[in-house]
Formats: sequence, C-alpha cells, structure tokens
Amino acid sequence: MDFDDFVAPPSYFDVVADDTDRQAAESGSVSDSARALTPDDETTGPIVLAVSVTNAAETVTATATISGWLQRIELAPHVTSIDEAELAREVIATAELARLKGQASQRNLVEDMLMWQGADSHTARDYVDEYMNLPTSAQAAEAEAEANARYLRGEY
Repeated sequence: MDFDDFVAPPSYFDVVADDTDRQAAESGSVSDSARALTPDDETTGPIVLAVSVTNAAETVTATATISGWLQRIELAPHVTSIDEAELAREVIATAELARLKGQASQRNLVEDMLMWQGADSHTARDYVDEYMNLPTSAQAAEAEAEANARYLRGEY
C-alpha cells in the first residue's frame, strides 16, 4: 500500500473512549485526567483546513485541503449547456487554483507556527522557502487574477 495515497475513512476520526475512560465511567470517578465523555460534553470533530475557489463564470467550485488535495468539485445546475471540453478545462483550472490557494494557506500556517515557536518572520520565511515547495499567498492571488482576466477576455 502506498501511504501517500491513503485516505482515512470518516470513521477514523470518530471519538473513541479508551479503557481509562471506561473505568472512570464505571467507578463514577470524575477527574480531570480520566473522565468519560458524556453526551452533554462538547466534542468536536477534526478541523479540516480547506479552501474553496469558484471560477469567474460561477459554474465550478473546487475545494482543496491545505496540502493541496482536491476534496470536492461542485458544478452549477446550468453546466449541462456547456461543451464537455470547455467544462473540463474550467474544472481543471479551478481545481489548480484551489490547490494553489490551499498550499498557500499551508505556507502561512507553517510560517505562523514557526514564529509562534520563536523564529522571526524572516527566518520562518527562509525556512519555508528552503525546505518546502509551497506557493505564497501573492502567487495564489496572482494566479486567480490571471484566471479571472482570461475569463473576461473570453479565452475560456
């Protein structure tokens, strides 16, 4: 199995009580270190960091995670009137923009985490530039502006 392509099923992220939680629940003991979850507790699922991009024609919306993995493509109801080849180009272009924006968000997150740990902004930026291949927010915004300009010129 190639773990780069592994996608965990949604149930993977479900909250699972361990033996310590069960023992605490059975004994009636409630401590901060071992406390069973009750239905009244506020539990949150995993936070999925994703970005969505809609093309200029508002026919295609692509959602990608901050790693750039495409999560969802949504099509407007009126895309049935669009030629298949044109629709395919729009889907690919919109998905690419979502990937870029997602990875730019990842870059910002990594830089912020490095600064939170004590690195100055210049060092954090240099580290990401040197060791990670992530686009900047400016590059993602430039790509989105270029896509919108192509649409306004009627190029796709």
